[in-house]
Amino acid sequence: PFLFVTGPLLPDLLVVLSSIYLFYKKDLWTSLKIFKKEIIFFLIFFIYLNLNSIFISEYKLVSLKVSMPYFRYLLFALLIVYFLLKKGNFKDKLYISCLFCLSILFLDSLYQLMNGTNLLGYKIYQNRISSFFKDELILGSYTIKLLLIILALSNISNYSKKNIRYLHAFIFILSYFLILMSNERISFAYLIIISLFYCFNEFSLKKNIMYFFIFILLNILIYVINPNTFDRIIFHSINQLKN
Repeated sequence: PFLFVTGPLLPDLLVVLSSIYLFYKKDLWTSLKIFKKEIIFFLIFFIYLNLNSIFISEYKLVSLKVSMPYFRYLLFALLIVYFLLKKGNFKDKLYISCLFCLSILFLDSLYQLMNGTNLLGYKIYQNRISSFFKDELILGSYTIKLLLIILALSNISNYSKKNIRYLHAFIFILSYFLILMSNERISFAYLIIISLFYCFNEFSLKKNIMYFFIFILLNILIYVINPNTFDRIIFHSINQLKN
């Protein structure tokens, strides 16, 4: 998770090295036999996407050159599955890394909001908080992907359900404020959808109504403190829809 904050070079290098490493794991395909149907499906889907983009493109060789390297992501996904199956503490380490990364981003974004620059001296870009991403306005989209990974890892781990709910509440609050500070509308919409699915799956109707009112009151409080918070996410979106 940390490498994504540094830019595209290091994450891409890791994916490539992981794809190469994959071919040296002799027990890989034996371990992944239980996912045989899923792997075949993704292979067919991947081939279809590549062929489709090549056939409809006016520059077929260029399209092929761009599309084929994406195969490394499929290999990287297989390696992650392999580690989840074979390395007992891998999911816990990944879980803690994601939580730590989210917390650091929150603290850095809060510091940037209050001081105008983050811990590395990066200034607020286009009146939007970007934290360690500098002039790349992807803090919200990064946060929402990190949130999904954390929820997925929680689901496949043997954590106490009662304790994990408190942790999830904390994670949702961090994610909400990060996305709010980043002013990313699509990420904000994704967060609302994920939160609704999560609440309907985890809680009773009575608790959902209570959490809904808490959420409304929290937003009213934020709006009273800083009326400009929702300008781009809510009011600008409504004006665009009207037009």
